[in-house]
Amino acid sequence: MAVPRAHRWPLGWPSRGPRRWPHSRHRLGLPGGVLAIAVVAVVIGVSEIIRLARGGKRCELLRFLGIAGGALVLLGGAMLAVPLTRSRLLGSSPLSASSVEDRFGMWSESLKLLASRPFSGVGPGGFAVAIVAEHDRSWHARVGSDMTLDSPHNWLIQVALDGGVFYLAVILAIAVGIVVVALRRWRGLSAAGNLGGADFVIGALAAVAAYAVALLTHFTAPATAIFTALLCGVLISADAATGFRARPLFASHRSAWRRARTVLLAVWLAWLVLVAGAEVSLQDGLAATRTGDVVAAQTAFTRAQSFRRWDADVTSIAAQSFTAAAAGGLPGAAPEALSWGERARASLPDNVSAAKALAAARQISGDLPGAEATLRELAKLAPFDASVARQLGEVLMMQGKGAAADREYTRAAGLPDASAR
Repeated sequence: MAVPRAHRWPLGWPSRGPRRWPHSRHRLGLPGGVLAIAVVAVVIGVSEIIRLARGGKRCELLRFLGIAGGALVLLGGAMLAVPLTRSRLLGSSPLSASSVEDRFGMWSESLKLLASRPFSGVGPGGFAVAIVAEHDRSWHARVGSDMTLDSPHNWLIQVALDGGVFYLAVILAIAVGIVVVALRRWRGLSAAGNLGGADFVIGALAAVAAYAVALLTHFTAPATAIFTALLCGVLISADAATGFRARPLFASHRSAWRRARTVLLAVWLAWLVLVAGAEVSLQDGLAATRTGDVVAAQTAFTRAQSFRRWDADVTSIAAQSFTAAAAGGLPGAAPEALSWGERARASLPDNVSAAKALAAARQISGDLPGAEATLRELAKLAPFDASVARQLGEVLMMQGKGAAADREYTRAAGLPDASAR
């Protein structure tokens, strides 16, 4: 979902806006895209070669090899003709080295996190919170304290962190099953002379394979995941006349099974409607805070929470949004920021973003001792976060604790922080 994951806070909050770890479409996106194109070419090319070779069509096979070779040469030449593309592919661009270093840094921290809980993982959506404990000095030196890493940028690691290594094994088994079924369908359609159907299956398989390869260095997103899931359904679907059909154990129970299926589908649909409704309300709340309508924002966030009572992130999103508005001087935003911040902190005690929002809200509201207490807890959660030390120094100075404030300012100066440059 689109949420304000991280901010420079509190005074710089509105001006900088939300910042996430750059998903590197401009960094690693080009090599990843080239690799995905190569996977598509290999899958389609190999399938066509096998089909022509089995059919004994030697002339057509030679012609295909010539056309495919020429296309690859033209594609390679076009890529090398563009200076930016050439520098990235050949490694002469400074971004090439930084891209690899950034990815290895993210993967290293993610694997350390996985090693600490290999069987349970961190749960869906828990990565952004749990990874903070793995950030060391090098992270803050490269990235800064106002960035949030919300994905390991590798789908294998992400799946393992969501549910543990056994969950990863199940997902890999499903992936292998999809590939096996797809290849069997392709062979069957080719043998039956249904070349259009065979080409459609192999094209869908190539697209899914390219997606899987691209996600080895990129982040997941609903826009692409939904389309890929649709393609996976295409690969394993069976014709109604020839495919297998599930039957109940007893024919007399057929109608009961159908009613149960209908009820389950209805419940699932209702749940999806609630989830979608909450997402719309969250977006309405974020838009209302940006336009300065506190009442509308409060109504929207409350409605979103009623739709998704189990989702504690709703309170965190509301807290961060209201705190950003309060830091910008929006009248009436500070009390809401404090209220939502306290609820978010209670629901998500280890969430750094929620704690930062609460600390800023308390400072803006004049509760300096409360802000100090929250910041000291934050310093334990994120000991290398220079922004926490600076903010704690400011709160201590506002309370007249000069010596303690100097210690925090000194500690902040000794911590690397790329975001302060």
